[in-house]
Amino acid sequence: MWQLSIRSKIILVLLLTGLACLAAGAVIGYLVGEAALTRSVEGRLTILRELKRRRVEAYVNNQLRFTTAVATSAETVEATKAFIAAFREMRAEIQADPAAMQADTAALETWYNKDLIPRLDKIAGGHTPLEGLMPADPVARRLQADYIARNPNPVGKKNMLLAAPGGSRYDAVHARTTRC
Repeated sequence: MWQLSIRSKIILVLLLTGLACLAAGAVIGYLVGEAALTRSVEGRLTILRELKRRRVEAYVNNQLRFTTAVATSAETVEATKAFIAAFREMRAEIQADPAAMQADTAALETWYNKDLIPRLDKIAGGHTPLEGLMPADPVARRLQADYIARNPNPVGKKNMLLAAPGGSRYDAVHARTTRC
């Protein structure tokens, strides 16, 4: 390299200096551009996050207001009291009739094994044990047996049953409040 003329050396030094300046400018431009782009994207994401947060808060607040309005209405309070009384009465009826309790358990086991467990197994990809599904409370078993297992409506339309055919006070309250 030292054998080059002074003119060639000057041109080479100027060329290398220019390339170094160009490379430094490119690196600085890249870093500044990246920082600006990052700030811009973060700003937009922050705005979107705040908008979604406000929407979720508004939805939850609307649901709370609606729930409070429904829960404090006279009809809801009356229905709740009627359901509690009917539930307690049903507990006494079930305890007085062990054969009916066994029939409820049998109806539920049949429905669970025939309809529910195959669906759960398909979704879960494995076997679902019956033991963890059966309600322990005899009133819950009676209600599930009446309103699900013995319900003649197909799955997805079980809510169309206004009252179970048993004729209990709970069935009457259910029929009266479901029509509302």
